[in-house]
Amino acid sequence: MNILSIDWDFFFPNTECFDWGFNEIMNTHLMDIIWCARAFDFPLPIYPIHDNNPAIEILNPDPNIFNNFWRNIDITIPSTLIITESHQDLGSLLLNLKYYYLNIWNLDAHHDIHYVESPEPQAGDIKCDNWVYHLLKKEYVKKYTLIYPDWRKDTPESSIENVKHYIDTIQYWSKAKMPGDFDIVFICRSPHWTPPWSDNCWLHFIRFWEDFERVWEEKLSVPSVLVKRSFNYKTAKDLYDTKQKLWREMHRSTKWIE
Repeated sequence: MNILSIDWDFFFPNTECFDWGFNEIMNTHLMDIIWCARAFDFPLPIYPIHDNNPAIEILNPDPNIFNNFWRNIDITIPSTLIITESHQDLGSLLLNLKYYYLNIWNLDAHHDIHYVESPEPQAGDIKCDNWVYHLLKKEYVKKYTLIYPDWRKDTPESSIENVKHYIDTIQYWSKAKMPGDFDIVFICRSPHWTPPWSDNCWLHFIRFWEDFERVWEEKLSVPSVLVKRSFNYKTAKDLYDTKQKLWREMHRSTKWIE
């Protein structure tokens, strides 16, 4: 069985230039607040590659990959389309179905094997960052091909050397090779890693499949993933301005004490 797995974060630039932490345990309401707080964050000084633009201008899908993506990969109509928020869903589904001989092509900014040195993930503890590991341990996977965005060439994941032996092939998008025939196409939005201000692009991306009536009507999805998330530009800007004002006041107070 051939599976094409696509994480929406694949289309975005590197978020490591920001001083952020990511955790899928955070609930939806908290994430709405966090993305408002992040919108006008600026890259760390050691990353002078974005001309000091804020996150809301930097973190958007790369049009060179995103535009006409589906037609560029020359994909045929799959038997099943799955659209969810998290890769955890794909891992859980495949473990429950107990399919063997899975050939997985994963387009992702992260390898999703696991990110712990010791101990390795425990049975049943399936998450977005270890779903591949659990499928491999059950020997359901015949071949796992990881396709990174090109920027991963210069900014590899710090943990990749620890898990390379689990990955059959690592490719980078500009030179990636994969078949056009897939039994399952899986897409996840990963809302903890991708910003809500890009959701118009997200909806455009998944709605490519609306033109294929049978696939779209029979898709497996959750309601939340088919709509835009909450984001208010004015709220985000007001929050940034308030933080800047407090910072200036603190700086003046510190100078007065000195």
